[in-house]
Amino acid sequence: MRLFRLFGGNRRRCRFVIVAMGRSGSTHLMRMLDSAEDIVCHGEIFKADRIDLRPRVLRRLEMTDSDTEKRDADPVAFLDRLMELTRNRNTGFKALCQHLTPQPPLIEHVLLSSEWRKLFLFRNPLETYVSAMRAMKTGVWRLPEKKRSTVSEKDLNLTVTFTPDGLETSIAHWRQLNSQYDRAVEASPKQVFRIGYEELGSPGKLRDVLEFLGSSASAGDLKSGLVKQYGGRFRDGIANWDDFEAHVRRLGFERYLEGLAD
Repeated sequence: MRLFRLFGGNRRRCRFVIVAMGRSGSTHLMRMLDSAEDIVCHGEIFKADRIDLRPRVLRRLEMTDSDTEKRDADPVAFLDRLMELTRNRNTGFKALCQHLTPQPPLIEHVLLSSEWRKLFLFRNPLETYVSAMRAMKTGVWRLPEKKRSTVSEKDLNLTVTFTPDGLETSIAHWRQLNSQYDRAVEASPKQVFRIGYEELGSPGKLRDVLEFLGSSASAGDLKSGLVKQYGGRFRDGIANWDDFEAHVRRLGFERYLEGLAD
């Protein structure tokens, strides 16, 4: 059945993209959508150093995951070829906001086009920053439920040390994401859907997402196979909390501290 989903049929359905920052739950959302019978959702196909596609899909495209130069020579043509492989299914991919910016043709062809549906996923930028810091330190970027027992509680609850440059880079990406969202809404408001990280567990919100994509799948059947990594208090995960809080306030982002210090 999965091979049919990937390569069969003639009826064209919707095309969509998930746009987000890293560490915002985008892989969780991508996998949930890909678990629906009438949706195919690819990964980060525009990474700078890799094309995140299944090996059998790459074979159909006559490419390898390292063929980034070939992809970037004509990103729109590459994307159209990929979408045509599953034209009988609602098909999309995931893009981090910083992956789209170096590709102006994609901004015009996808984000500003009424022919593409855009799912924008937002998370508190302070949380994405700390989550990214922890993942870089532990090497655990995603945690499948079946491998949960192989990762120690010490790693999952590791504390990180805030740095001003790192936080400001994260906030720059957050601003980039908001700018892309505003442009997409201005260009085709009915083709844009906004969802928050905290809503990924809401059956009602997921039903709305499926309806937006034209899927007949049930929200209750969506599965990602991933589990949340950090389970402690946010402030307990930052070794130099006082410095972090002070810098956040200097940047004018104190509203995003609400609830995180409790």
